[in-house]
Amino acid sequence: MFVYNGDLNFNMDMIIQNMGYKSDNDLPESILCKLEESIDELKDIITPKTNWGEFPFQLNKSEKRIEFDNNLNIQDKGVFDGLCEADEIVVAIGTLGNLFDEKLNKYIAKNDYLKVIIYDAIGKAVYDCMQRDFEFYLGKKYDEKGMGKTNGFYPGINGWDLKDQKLVFSFFDKDFLDVKLNESYIMTPAKSFSAIYGIGEKIITKVVDNKCVYCNLKDCRFRKKSIAENC
Repeated sequence: MFVYNGDLNFNMDMIIQNMGYKSDNDLPESILCKLEESIDELKDIITPKTNWGEFPFQLNKSEKRIEFDNNLNIQDKGVFDGLCEADEIVVAIGTLGNLFDEKLNKYIAKNDYLKVIIYDAIGKAVYDCMQRDFEFYLGKKYDEKGMGKTNGFYPGINGWDLKDQKLVFSFFDKDFLDVKLNESYIMTPAKSFSAIYGIGEKIITKVVDNKCVYCNLKDCRFRKKSIAENC
């Protein structure tokens, strides 16, 4: 098992757009002050961390099933088709940590809706950066070994049954995780993700030298600059 601790990334473009504004020029001074105050509060609170490991598997082609040791298996056609050329599978669980949720819940209890909106915008931005940075990290790591990685597959997304969250969690020792799964297969802390990735020599990673491809923020000024530099 491995732990990836990425740099804490407060991407202001992403935060501001998560709040519903196009740019910091549209942000009222009073809200900008609250935003800067909130980022200062959260600098030592948010602790992005991703636990991950590599696991061997077998393909049951007749049943369209991915089989692991200990009678674990994934039976989903979309996941099977996406991972059928992989040599190994990476399983990962990432989180911003419990302290962010605790801080956010205090403002919810106080009905401080502005702080709740700002905190949620910050949390979503850092969460998105955490996922992006981890994918970039994996892409670089395996590219150096002459291998590529697929995009991530997430339980509950694109038809993959959310109940398979339990399967993903079963790869990790419970004492090793900072993330818990409730009876409805929902993760806590809220800003957490679970995913699997295919790794293999036949797989081509889309981009290994630029994080922008892993980011959903299409109008970011840094994306535009990065694209220009690579033209």
